[in-house]
Amino acid sequence: MDKKPTTVIVERGNYFMGSKTTKNGEVVSEKPSNWAADPEGSCVVICRFDTEKNEPTEAADIFPIWDSHGIDKCIREKLALKRRNFPTPEEWHKWIKEWDERDIDICEICQGIFAGYDCSICPIEAIKGEHGGREDGEHEAD
Repeated sequence: MDKKPTTVIVERGNYFMGSKTTKNGEVVSEKPSNWAADPEGSCVVICRFDTEKNEPTEAADIFPIWDSHGIDKCIREKLALKRRNFPTPEEWHKWIKEWDERDIDICEICQGIFAGYDCSICPIEAIKGEHGGREDGEHEAD
């Protein structure tokens, strides 16, 4: 039985799409796609890695940093982990609706616990934008 490697590489950085410019059917310029590791980058790449050969065994999957669910799901699939510990977007929607109905401001609670947290990368903040909340990651002053 051929087993897939169980080492998974996860790296944050920036992905730049390639481009090709043509004129009269001739390629004038061509720029390949590019990945640059960056601890403050806007993307995450995930791929299986063969530690014996010291090389990736597949093309990387690329996710925006705010897609916690997609990143979590990809890692679990690559490691064949069945259990999930992170809520799905549907679960977030349900919870936010329930919080709104009870006048619970989860952002206020979060800021009280995690002062200085970057709301722009919060999955709840992104989903709240779909429910009429603020999409810019800012909180209105009391």
